[in-house]
Amino acid sequence: MTMFCVWFLGYAYRCPSKGITINVREPNISFGKMNYSHQKSAIAPSLFFNFAWIHLSSFVVPFELCIHVAMGHDLSRIEDEGGAEACEGMMAQEMNHGKAQLLYSKAAEKDFNFPAGYRKLYKSMLMNSPSQLSLAIIAYLESSLVMYTTLLASNTWIFEFLYPDKKMQWLWAWHFMEETEHCWDSVEDALGRSNAPLLWMVCPITSLYFLVVFSTHCLVESVLYAPLQLLNPLALIPNLCTWIFGFTIVAPSMIVNNALRLLLRMKPSDDVYTKTSKSFRETIYLEICGDDMFKTTHVQIPHKNIKHRESQTFRGFPMTKRGSIRNSLVFGTTVTRNPQKDGRMGSFVNKSAGENIPLTALRNRRMWRA
Repeated sequence: MTMFCVWFLGYAYRCPSKGITINVREPNISFGKMNYSHQKSAIAPSLFFNFAWIHLSSFVVPFELCIHVAMGHDLSRIEDEGGAEACEGMMAQEMNHGKAQLLYSKAAEKDFNFPAGYRKLYKSMLMNSPSQLSLAIIAYLESSLVMYTTLLASNTWIFEFLYPDKKMQWLWAWHFMEETEHCWDSVEDALGRSNAPLLWMVCPITSLYFLVVFSTHCLVESVLYAPLQLLNPLALIPNLCTWIFGFTIVAPSMIVNNALRLLLRMKPSDDVYTKTSKSFRETIYLEICGDDMFKTTHVQIPHKNIKHRESQTFRGFPMTKRGSIRNSLVFGTTVTRNPQKDGRMGSFVNKSAGENIPLTALRNRRMWRA
């Protein structure tokens, strides 16, 4: 509850986002030479959660491709920016994520005999879905990662607990590091293209799926594909604690976060995004990957296209100089306050009519209260 209250206070749409610079990172050695094998003894204390990610990875592989298909290439998304290299950013990150998650899924299929049919099933579902439905799903999952990465960045012990395999931590540190950089971009882009009624339908259905179906998958698949690890009582107890923590605290918090972001359009401020990205980089990414594991191949600065789309998303909410949301209160016209010399009573100017409307102190008080 405390975590959610602190997060909720960060939801304050103060001004149009300045965005975060996106850095595309690739291993100094190729992705194919990185380690993806699962150390069964190492992941035993968090087996339920790791099988959740193994299953989710089967979805993420076609999902990353779906993002590219639904949103288009960076060049088409940023038509007013010059130079192809300056445009490479979010989509390049997503394609790298899909590549790494595919290798991770294949390793799980080899180590645990995990079925490869999930990837084919999810690929068929996503690639044959209407574009508006795909965009709604993209917005939901990308928005979920904002909450999740914020939780990890503020509580590094949770990262260590959920991802105990030291040899595999690089994958999640690198993946989530780049998510903290481009989620402000991907969510805003998907929301700008999505159908609002469809979002109201997708949010509860997807939330119910994760709380009921997906959480059950974690338990069943752990028993089916790694039963020996669960026989140890020292592994079973931490697994139960992890499962309870994940699907009674983290998952509901992410669902509430998505409702605020997608349905009520309560956008996290730049402070939230920047603090999460900076904190995750310093406390997790650099501690695990250092400066020598990855190289930066492209850098994308926040672009005008998303800023314009954001202004269109919030076009119904006029902003003051400070940027806080307010409504025009005098018959839909824009009003400005012009305090009189005595300071006790102000007048409001109706710009549409070009005339001053003096108000009594009582009406003035009611206006500001409204």
